[in-house]
Amino acid sequence: MKKFLLPFITMFIVNMAMCQQVPMYNQHYLSPFIYNPSLAGASGETSLFLIHKAQWSGMPGGPRINSINVDGAVGKENKAGLGLSFFNDKTSILNRIGGYASYSYKLKINEDHNFRLGLGVGVMNTRIDFDQVVVKDQNDQSLYNLIRSKAVIGGNVGLTYNWKKLQVGFAIPQLFNPRVNYQDGNKASTYYKMARHFIGTTKYEFFVLNNDISLTPLGMVRFMPGTPVQYEGHIIAKYKDFVGLGVSYKSNYAVALSAMVKPYNNLTIGYSYDIIISGLSNYARVSHEIVLGYTFGSKKEERIKKLEDQQIETNDHLMKSDSINDTQDGRITINEKEIDSLKQNMETLEKNIEILEDSVKLFSKDLYSVKSFDKDANPTDRTGASKDFVDDKGNQLKIGGYIIVGVFRIKENANEYGSKLNSSVLILNKISTLYYVYTEYDSDYSSLRNKLKKARANIDSNSWILHLK
Repeated sequence: MKKFLLPFITMFIVNMAMCQQVPMYNQHYLSPFIYNPSLAGASGETSLFLIHKAQWSGMPGGPRINSINVDGAVGKENKAGLGLSFFNDKTSILNRIGGYASYSYKLKINEDHNFRLGLGVGVMNTRIDFDQVVVKDQNDQSLYNLIRSKAVIGGNVGLTYNWKKLQVGFAIPQLFNPRVNYQDGNKASTYYKMARHFIGTTKYEFFVLNNDISLTPLGMVRFMPGTPVQYEGHIIAKYKDFVGLGVSYKSNYAVALSAMVKPYNNLTIGYSYDIIISGLSNYARVSHEIVLGYTFGSKKEERIKKLEDQQIETNDHLMKSDSINDTQDGRITINEKEIDSLKQNMETLEKNIEILEDSVKLFSKDLYSVKSFDKDANPTDRTGASKDFVDDKGNQLKIGGYIIVGVFRIKENANEYGSKLNSSVLILNKISTLYYVYTEYDSDYSSLRNKLKKARANIDSNSWILHLK
């Protein structure tokens, strides 16, 4: 009976470890392509993350996971991404070592909507370490004749939909569903099956308290045929992308607390601790996860380049807008002095670069039908329909004149810019989907001329008057 006993023991251990085939990271949002290959390079930066997770320290043979994950964007406009992931996952006598290469591609629908498709392919070696098995008869030949190690080809596929700050993803890890067979010299066999998983995610980011604090709720659902559905929810709060705290709930398992800090622009350190609330709490004890990440290259130079690229992109968006009336030779003037100043004063103007990282401040000429009041001045008058503009509460703007001191593509950046002024209000152009910052309103157009001179002298020399009819 000896030759049959060992395979049955192995099968029992393998079945217990099935739920751990796809590791349960707490801080997967820092390097999300480890679950979904379509997110490789999605951040637009090249990043390296090292992850160590130790589960159930009070239980012999508890899972230990170590992984190295690097991904980055490639190609024009960061449409494609590449990722590499290497891992070592050890649970009891099972030891899995593997690596995956991932590729993603972005399909752009418009400025706010896009899809990302991803595919990952790799190799996984699954080893049974019988030298760690405690047995009564150490001379049992089945311990030595069993083939201990086998490698198989694995694959992952993923899809992500992005709409502004909303992201919805779906991934299938272990797509090929391979089966690893083991057989000893007596033809007694067992197998390890890499079951196909299904993972769905959704997250949304929004800002509070003058955009200094971001809150990101994130949900995940996991399903593997033959097992109960697992779900988890996360809330991540960050302060100026410098320090962050998170709390997570994993169904029928644990509540996790996480902390993240970026002591330098390119370095990220994260830690997470599981508070087990299931029946395992009497045996599992401590579970923790440590993350160390680094973003390559000069982020300041990348931001300047991104700033210039977004200027061109936003110009094209403006010129195609239906709100441009009676303009034969429309021209958009970018505040080039601001970019030159950023390049020369990177150390002192880091905050301004942060504001302008995702949006470009514009001052347009001939954006609407132009009528100049001053022969020696730049055109100061644009006209538009009041029905095309709303305030921050969604109310249609009143007919009259508005002194515009800034135009932004992203609302948060417009709010940040406006908060630096003594008196400013945000309005939205529904046609071009741009946000305007204005400082003065008056139904009497003539009274705005002197106020415009002050705005040009004290705020920006390219300020202009918007007439709504």
